[in-house]
Amino acid sequence: MTKATTAKILPLSDEAPIKSRGITIPHIAEMTRRHRTLLSENKYDGNLVGALNRLLNTDDKVLELGTGFGFTAAFMAAKKGVSVVSYDANPDILPPAQQLLDANGIKSVSLHHGAFGPRKGSKPVDVFVRKDLMASSLGPLDDEPEDAVAAKSSTDVLNTNTVFKAHRPSVFVSSSEGGEVAALAAADLSALRAAVIVLNPLNTGSSGIATVFGAMERSGLIYYPRLSKGKLVVFHKGA
Repeated sequence: MTKATTAKILPLSDEAPIKSRGITIPHIAEMTRRHRTLLSENKYDGNLVGALNRLLNTDDKVLELGTGFGFTAAFMAAKKGVSVVSYDANPDILPPAQQLLDANGIKSVSLHHGAFGPRKGSKPVDVFVRKDLMASSLGPLDDEPEDAVAAKSSTDVLNTNTVFKAHRPSVFVSSSEGGEVAALAAADLSALRAAVIVLNPLNTGSSGIATVFGAMERSGLIYYPRLSKGKLVVFHKGA
């Protein structure tokens, strides 16, 4: 009788680069082990990446709100051949994101700091920077321990319409889970052919969700259930 053998599972190294959907993830000091594990198992932002993979065309210009560690922007640029302009309110997340882009030799993604709002020059918004950078937010979280916030800074508010006119995107992508409400409330989105948004009801509330759907409807973008899943909602012209 042949004796059964068990494959040895090697521990995930925090130092060695890993691959996720063809994107190289270098050692990023600010990235948690949980995020590296999700990336190594191709589970990081799975619904979002899956929708973008099916939706994007090579001639698309993408405006992204919520850079994170830059993985989604890198995927869009490297795998779909699109150009990406990405904004994040947390300045501390941009250097790690640039590190990831550089590790993949990606030049078609530009990173910018700022929050979106109805008009430029509005009162700067507070950014609560947490030890887990991906958990940073534009406000305090309920019942979080005092030591969860590593630093507090502020960021300028950019006029959403000015940003859209400057970059003229065909696709808008937001994974900021709340920041899109202020961005879309009074924005002219008529030039978009699609929008992909991660909505968090706990952050936006029912009124915020209604604001997003209303902004899409005014711009001729229809809810696209085929690519929407869970918190991910997709809108498409002529869907």
